[in-house]
Amino acid sequence: MDTWSYGEATAPAGFPWPPEQDAPVVMALGETWKSATFDPGSFFRRMPPKPGVGPAILYYLVVGILVAGVSLFWDMTGVFTRPAGDEAVAAELGIGTLDPVIGFLLSPLLLLFGLVLSAGVSHVLLLMFGGARNGFGVTVRVFCYAYSPMVFGVVPLLGTLVGTIWMIVLSIIGLREAHATDGWKAALAVLLPFVLLVGLVVLMALFFAATVAAILTL
Repeated sequence: MDTWSYGEATAPAGFPWPPEQDAPVVMALGETWKSATFDPGSFFRRMPPKPGVGPAILYYLVVGILVAGVSLFWDMTGVFTRPAGDEAVAAELGIGTLDPVIGFLLSPLLLLFGLVLSAGVSHVLLLMFGGARNGFGVTVRVFCYAYSPMVFGVVPLLGTLVGTIWMIVLSIIGLREAHATDGWKAALAVLLPFVLLVGLVVLMALFFAATVAAILTL
């Protein structure tokens, strides 16, 4: 099988990212996105255990900053705005809303924080289930490429929901293929933190609602 070199490591020819020397970067990005999004089983099976996480994180940031930029555009145009009642309640509670421009400028840091947190928790769970056959770097790269469908977030409201569900599915497929483990182990590693997070959000929402109700009755 032909191989290409990246540093001291070699990977099977045909894996689209990072691009081969002199290959068009934009085409490599497009092929990576298409393969990861629509043919995840083959894509993650072909993903080599090496090279390192750098190229995958670069791809992840490109996708994430693109989505953040489009979100900033929608915020600046005011076509899809936050309900006025939300800002009033936030002001009543002494909570400021994050400026869209600041949110965009902070997006690389927020993306990296989310990546490390989600990949770290899922990898620990995968280790507990005996499904982590490869290192943490492989899990990080799975989550980087599984982020691809979040591009659908350029479509307000519905796009983000579709992208999030698609991303979760790709994460499960990616962990299963990249770690050569059972599907249920990969599913638990991805879904369990998500379920706990949703539960936490629900509790926070209930607390917020109770606080608002208490303020309105004053």
